[in-house]
Amino acid sequence: MTVVDYHIREQLAATNALIKFLEDHGGYGISDTLLSCRDALEQGDVELALKYAYGVKPFGMGGITDSYPETTLDGETAEYVRVLQDALVRNWMFWMSAADHDSFPFARDLIRSVGRFFRS
Repeated sequence: MTVVDYHIREQLAATNALIKFLEDHGGYGISDTLLSCRDALEQGDVELALKYAYGVKPFGMGGITDSYPETTLDGETAEYVRVLQDALVRNWMFWMSAADHDSFPFARDLIRSVGRFFRS
């Protein structure tokens, strides 16, 4: 497996996990743009996937995390699903940034901080 294949696999896994979570917890935040990003990754077209990813708003008004996800499973709390949603969004941003660091400043900064952690 090449590094590119590995990144595409992880990008697709992060995208699918985010979409599945959103579907299971009320559906808010699933956009045609996010679904198109997934479809492009399934085809192995990272360049097209990035074009769609640029159109996904992860945070702020109208973003994926703009509303609190519903608790749908036994044992879930509002805090748990909110934190899990945030973690899945950040994981998605991290893997999408593996293809283009400059387009996701938060993810770029996260990658830098993770790199510092492993170097220390």
